[in-house]
Amino acid sequence: MAGKENQPEQVLAVIAEALASLGDRPCSTIVRLLLLRALAFQDLSHEKTALEALKQALELGQAENRVWPFVREGESLEKLLRRVMAQSICLEFTWKLLIIIELQ
Repeated sequence: MAGKENQPEQVLAVIAEALASLGDRPCSTIVRLLLLRALAFQDLSHEKTALEALKQALELGQAENRVWPFVREGESLEKLLRRVMAQSICLEFTWKLLIIIELQ
């Protein structure tokens, strides 16, 4: 995503607007937006908020077995996935994602 590294605050504003317009429907778009939100907060060194966004994405992704949005982010998401795994959040699904990412 262009500009993500340079302007995470703007990315977060766009993501918040997009999430608000989508409502509570679990879908791959929401999972993807939550992942981008987690990565943007990680770029801002807001680890706790990044982990909260990732937890939401994992819960939605696990419910519908949506692996691709996580795999798509690959290595940039790996550090956060390891952090949530250490906290036993969606443990089996997170482990599965890490294995797939490592095999890429």
